[in-house]
Amino acid sequence: MEEKKKCKGLGIASLVLGIVGIVLSIILLGGLVGIIGAILGFIAIIISKPKNKMAIVGFILSVIAIIITSFLIYVLTRDTTPPTIEQIGTQVYIGEEIVITDLVKATDLNWLGQNNNNNVTIDYEPIDTSKEGTKELKVIAIDNSKNKTEGIIKISIVNHKISIYDYIQKNISKKGYYTYTIENYGNNSFSVKNTTEDGDYGIINFTEMTIKEYSQISSFKFIDIMKFNDNLEITEIHRTSTLLGKVTNEYLDINGDTAETTIDIQKTHFKSILGESNINICGKTVEQLKNETIDLRELQKNK
Repeated sequence: MEEKKKCKGLGIASLVLGIVGIVLSIILLGGLVGIIGAILGFIAIIISKPKNKMAIVGFILSVIAIIITSFLIYVLTRDTTPPTIEQIGTQVYIGEEIVITDLVKATDLNWLGQNNNNNVTIDYEPIDTSKEGTKELKVIAIDNSKNKTEGIIKISIVNHKISIYDYIQKNISKKGYYTYTIENYGNNSFSVKNTTEDGDYGIINFTEMTIKEYSQISSFKFIDIMKFNDNLEITEIHRTSTLLGKVTNEYLDINGDTAETTIDIQKTHFKSILGESNINICGKTVEQLKNETIDLRELQKNK
């Protein structure tokens, strides 16, 4: 009799917990209540003879509460946001295998809005890189929830060999206060003009290894002619200045501010172009620089 009451009590508890579990499933607590109800119902079913119907119903309802809660948790925490694709590179060298992470960056957020980038895989559809030209590359990004994004990017297949002249011409540009341009004076000298925002300018003749700077401050104007060595170090400065119509010629101290300022600017700019490579453009003509090639892959390693 005592055991029968115990089974009945377990059956009632399981039934109540099953019903409560289904109701609490809405706020995701039904699963925990359902687990307890299912355990009590299972015990009552095992030990009761004949089988306790309330225990059976309670067990079933408790399992339903667990299933509903689990389903709601899955739906609410499921990541449905696909990754985004951003192009970060534009070129591939002829004949080289594509490294997709050099061309594309994928970003993703999980269901909590947290960074999920490490769980994104990026793939692409192979293309022929044996010839120069612009091509379209199909990129696929998939996160760990199987959300997928596809996109098309344009890349340039380029020759890794380029003449020193073409490379400098391609990369020479405005750098802060100065704007650099290659000048052709028809004498095969490789010369670069730098113009300041104030209108002053200078001519760097790498072939003759000289710098001519032209400047004017109110009624005072001057021309500095500087000589430099292979390391872009000033070795001589000659200034011709005009003040109120009076012309003065003088040699300046090569350790003075004029030399240091001028050569530091040029070193900084051309080092940013040529990196830590052993390329020396001093004393070479336009023709020589056009005939000498460099390997862009090696150059980028040295930057």
